[in-house]
Amino acid sequence: HHLRAALFLLGAVLAVWAVWQVAHHIGYGYAQGPFEDRNVFVALMNLLWFPAAFVLLTVKKSRYHFRLFAISMALFMISTGLFATTSRGGIASWVLLCPVFLWAAYRNGQGRKRMALLVLLVVAAYLCSALLLNASIADRTFALSQDASAHARMQLWQAGMQMVAAHPLIGSGWGTFAHYYPAYRVPQENITAGF
Repeated sequence: HHLRAALFLLGAVLAVWAVWQVAHHIGYGYAQGPFEDRNVFVALMNLLWFPAAFVLLTVKKSRYHFRLFAISMALFMISTGLFATTSRGGIASWVLLCPVFLWAAYRNGQGRKRMALLVLLVVAAYLCSALLLNASIADRTFALSQDASAHARMQLWQAGMQMVAAHPLIGSGWGTFAHYYPAYRVPQENITAGF
């Protein structure tokens, strides 16, 4: 019980930190919390979102409804932080897992009545991120060949596949990608160091 409360508090605090970054134009214009990379932050928000949503759907009613309100607000902040990252991969992972989560919650039966509240919180969090913070995944291009970072990743993957083909059985060894990468680097890929 105390660990769950600590995780909720941690998630809410990190999400508030990230939303504060975006609202005050600190950093790169998207939520990243204490991390250098928004994808690390969105992965953490994903890890915290699903247990928080489960608790929201299954928490027992209390006389004062304070617990339900606190969980709802923490989940709203975690959702807003998640969307404010504008991470294509992180949000896509969340979107792909949500139907599985909602199906399981519906089959469980306990949370059916609160599923509408969950959906409302998520929609409100997205609107808050998009309209109030001006951080929307819709603003990022999905034409990956025109996005420099996505294009570099595709070229890294292309070189990686060539490395796999050259070392198919046992690979090249743990942590050796950066050492072998220059020999397989696509000549047009010049914005990464192979990491």
